[in-house]
Amino acid sequence: MGQSASGNNGYKIKEFDRIVERRYQTYLADEEDCTLADFYRVVCKTVEEINKKIGSTQFNVPKIITVMQATEYVRSFSPP
Repeated sequence: MGQSASGNNGYKIKEFDRIVERRYQTYLADEEDCTLADFYRVVCKTVEEINKKIGSTQFNVPKIITVMQATEYVRSFSPP
């Protein structure tokens, strides 16, 4: 089942706060035109980093270039 942010795994909420704060400062603090997609991507990458720290399994968020390449590939099969 899921893992808790405290207890057996030894990670404190303060450590997660630092991860969230660093991600916010790096990706969102100065962003005036942040889209909902940008925000969700930062949230997903933050959760991914926290899960790596506690040894939890999850799907990784693909890189933007990978998504763009896949989109172009699929579009190449669509009629004009």
